[in-house]
Amino acid sequence: MLDGGLPKLGGGILFTAPAGCGKSTLMQELGRSLAERDIKCLYCSSEQTLPELGQQFAWLGPPGKKCARHFLLLHETDRDEIVYQIEKSRARVAVVDSLHAVENVTDDDGVPLSAGHPNAVARVAIDLKRVAAEREMTIFCIGHMKEDGTIAGGTRVRHVLDATLVLRPGSGERDPRRILEFEGKSRFGPRGRRALFMMTESGLEDRGPLLEDEKEERT
Repeated sequence: MLDGGLPKLGGGILFTAPAGCGKSTLMQELGRSLAERDIKCLYCSSEQTLPELGQQFAWLGPPGKKCARHFLLLHETDRDEIVYQIEKSRARVAVVDSLHAVENVTDDDGVPLSAGHPNAVARVAIDLKRVAAEREMTIFCIGHMKEDGTIAGGTRVRHVLDATLVLRPGSGERDPRRILEFEGKSRFGPRGRRALFMMTESGLEDRGPLLEDEKEERT
């Protein structure tokens, strides 16, 4: 999806999916995989505490030995503290889950913005994009997808980030297929690429690239 690896100069990627599709699971698996390759990753949840994260992802099994050193977990809701912890961590990759739950956001004039308001979501995305550029790291910004398919923050949050990745479910609730694809602009890979994952009892299993004519056939 990203032309063979993480962007060399970093960037901000909006990552979204319908509720229950597995976006947080995929980001947890990404962090574990990076840690096993000695790449430091920070996963910041603005919605769940550390015990809650441990409980939610216990089904993925125990992490590898390198995770304790290279995969950092953080619970934080304050915008400035999130930025500070990302910078302090010196991580190569960070995940902020989710943008709409980040608090204490202000506009350029210092006026407070309510958490979840489109302007607040876009403001957080702008701040994270700046950090990604300054630190030459990749930051995945998890966005809340509403029931009508729109993303919290609207078109502005999509515009300020470098790419939008969407994880889509299969044809029904029992369909284990998940399809990852770019939507709209992407500065890291051509549009039209798709990757197929299968939701299994041990997590999301990567099934590789997916061509358009395979979309309904591969299982």
